[in-house]
Amino acid sequence: ILPYQVLISIILFSMLSVFSATSQVTANFTALNSNVGCGSLIVEFEDLSTGNPDTWNWDFGNGMTSNLPNPVIMYTNPGIFSVKLTVSNNNHSDSYIITDYIIIHDLPNSNFSESINTICQYDKVVFTDQSNGFANIVDWIWDFGDGGSSNLQNPIYYYPNDGTYNVSLLVRDDNGCENIVVATNLIEVKKIPTADFSSDIKISCDSVQSINF
Repeated sequence: ILPYQVLISIILFSMLSVFSATSQVTANFTALNSNVGCGSLIVEFEDLSTGNPDTWNWDFGNGMTSNLPNPVIMYTNPGIFSVKLTVSNNNHSDSYIITDYIIIHDLPNSNFSESINTICQYDKVVFTDQSNGFANIVDWIWDFGDGGSSNLQNPIYYYPNDGTYNVSLLVRDDNGCENIVVATNLIEVKKIPTADFSSDIKISCDSVQSINF
């Protein structure tokens, strides 16, 4: 008959051997790229769970799910989304959630108006910003189509050369989100005529001389 202490040791060793056969899983994950975007965002998730899980159940907070260990998901609409991962093996299961993990900001709306469309060389055009957004717009980048540009919200521009020009306005808000509008063939600049004349006679002593101009 084995001593009592030896018998207890054998039983404990057997129990530890059984429990160590399959490690307890612990769920964890991260996003390999940025978890903040504008308008839409593609996110590559990486499973960081421990304990050798063999089953993954993802809930991305936007109605999409996945059973892949490292899924790639496209968020197509603005919003704030919580992400949950549940992992399991034959004996254990664990869940991990990050609240408000994915943040998709609304894009600003870029728009403008102009005071006139058809001008002569060196005439001015007044451009008025009409952009708006959910966040504050902090940057305005104008391209007047002839090499000229401005960072003013409501610039005045003088076109020195004749031609037809596109005008674009890119706006950026304080979330770093950008949007651009391009107006094609918006401004037509007419060439200024050059006044000139000639006469068939430049010098005459006849007071009734007929001169053709």
